[in-house]
Amino acid sequence: MSFVLAVDAGQTGTIALLARPSGEIVGVGRGAGCERIETEAGLRQTTAALTAAVTGALASVEPRPAKLVSAYLALTAGIEIADRVVRDLVAVEALTAEHDVYAALASGSRGRPGVGLIAGTGAVAVAVSSDGTREVRGGWGHLLGDEGSGYWLGMRALHAAAAVEDGRVERSALYDAVLDYFNAPDLRAISRRVYANQIDRPERAGFAPIVLRLAAEGDPLASTIVDDASAELARLVLATARSARIDDPADHVVVTAGGLMRAGNPLLSRLELLLSKALPGWRVVVPPHPPVVGALYLALRQASVEVDDLVETNLATTMARHEASLRKR
Repeated sequence: MSFVLAVDAGQTGTIALLARPSGEIVGVGRGAGCERIETEAGLRQTTAALTAAVTGALASVEPRPAKLVSAYLALTAGIEIADRVVRDLVAVEALTAEHDVYAALASGSRGRPGVGLIAGTGAVAVAVSSDGTREVRGGWGHLLGDEGSGYWLGMRALHAAAAVEDGRVERSALYDAVLDYFNAPDLRAISRRVYANQIDRPERAGFAPIVLRLAAEGDPLASTIVDDASAELARLVLATARSARIDDPADHVVVTAGGLMRAGNPLLSRLELLLSKALPGWRVVVPPHPPVVGALYLALRQASVEVDDLVETNLATTMARHEASLRKR
């Protein structure tokens, strides 16, 4: 019997799906997060994470599959070794290992052409044209870009709080939230920690959800930051869409993914408004499935399977059976 494998490997965890070409998910495996492989420890962890997830998915079927028709691996790290690790575990006819931005796009486009925006700690946009050509915009990291990202929001909040302390802008709830989040008596104390490298990038980005909450509550400083963030992300999406040739109007979609792109938050709603004006006729899609399903769509397409409504129905039905295993941990 034929099977396809999909893997989504991030820094917080790795998940693998084993499915039939009909879209029926028959197995789920999990592993730890994947790390950069420049160090021996990172290489060991990434190898172990991929091995655990893939082995767990394969073990769900009896007898254990000896060969797969297709495997698609979406990774934030470890792309260089993923092919070897998986092929050491099972024979695969066709295998692709690449950055997870494409699976994020596919999770909302069923693997068809479109534009994807991934906004979390960083920000990057990708486009897949009708002829398969790919374009990447953004993703420059916090030193060169990532405008509108979680890190950018956190730093803009610190800038605003410093302006409050100087008396350059009026105080709002954002200022007090900054002091509370960083457990500091004033901005000078936070400044000393920033320049001593005692507040790392994830911690600064971790303040972004508070900015979004305060903006939703009407805080003026937070609202200004979110307005600016939505404008930056809209410019990134627009530049990416213009770089692509997407012929079918049905594929005029912008798929949003990442921690900042939750349905109902003010950043996404303001971004949708800007894009409706800049890209008339395009739809903004919040994926109904997790990114690993995007990887599964791409694994199926790699196996020359058309992801039609029947495949989608089989996938959704069997996802419900594996809900507990698929849930983030």
